[in-house]
Amino acid sequence: DSVVYDMDGQGADTDATTGIWFRYDGLKIFSVGLDNKIKSHTLTTAWDLTTASVDAAEINLIDLNWSTIYLSDDGTRVYVGDYDFSPVHQFNLDTAWDLSSFNNTGGQFTPSHERALNCGGISFSSDGSKLYYMHTRRNRAGHATFDANRVITIYLDTPWEINTADFLRGVQVSFAPHQIETNQPYGLDIDN
Repeated sequence: DSVVYDMDGQGADTDATTGIWFRYDGLKIFSVGLDNKIKSHTLTTAWDLTTASVDAAEINLIDLNWSTIYLSDDGTRVYVGDYDFSPVHQFNLDTAWDLSSFNNTGGQFTPSHERALNCGGISFSSDGSKLYYMHTRRNRAGHATFDANRVITIYLDTPWEINTADFLRGVQVSFAPHQIETNQPYGLDIDN
């Protein structure tokens, strides 16, 4: 049986949720959407969406096109990717997993590249030393590029600190259209 969970808690998906991330124990979901908010959701039974409810605390972000969300393993850093302008933003939480303890001291990373990138998904290595960044569409001029669908491994000089990202040491893996069913994939999870 399938279960539908209303991410904004108002009976309809009015927030246009674009990214979700599950905590390792299955008792928390974090989401980001076109309403420019990061929300947390609590599950009373691990991994069971029928027990989920939206938490009161939320973070209001600047008005961008947020596409993806990821949290550090210790729950003190939140990362969100912007689909239209390519940066990954880091926000810090003074108390792990608690959005009410938000502070805007984390920084951001924008891949330095001659082609415009669109962030369709992010993930991290388990030790936080690598950011996996998925580029999902053609360049801004609309021209096809050899790297229209790719995952870039970006090294962080300090684990989990996005402002120490080193794009020049990045490793790219491109996907041919026949390897991905869509030419604009969204979402990324690396099991490592």
